[in-house]
Amino acid sequence: MAAIEQYTDAPQLYLPFVPKLICCVNESTTPVCVSFDGVSDAGCLVPGFSSALTWTEERGLFVWVRRDAASA
Repeated sequence: MAAIEQYTDAPQLYLPFVPKLICCVNESTTPVCVSFDGVSDAGCLVPGFSSALTWTEERGLFVWVRRDAASA
């Protein structure tokens, strides 16, 4: 993924439905953070610590992803 250290105005992912479960997996060596509002982190995936996160309540239709600033 490109070096995005803050969330962009536009989300990286649009879901055409409201999911009941979202699972994010980080297969890279770079820590990444996920947001459902483009402002606050819903969670961060740090290789070697947390390689997958799951949200079981309904979230929005948009997902933002950014590289964790601590890894820059």
